[in-house]
Amino acid sequence: MSEDKPRVGYAGVGLMGHGAAKNILEAGYPLTVLGHRNREPVDDLVGRGAREAKTGA
Repeated sequence: MSEDKPRVGYAGVGLMGHGAAKNILEAGYPLTVLGHRNREPVDDLVGRGAREAKTGA
């Protein structure tokens, strides 16, 4: 990922947010996602290169 692009944070990576967050990653932006009660989309995004935030703070 490019170092000159700003890091993006995304909360809400459930059914709709997962697709949007995936597009952010595919565009080359470094991404941090906030965990969701359903681990599957979070784990998918982390596997694609996102970081997981432990809190929203």
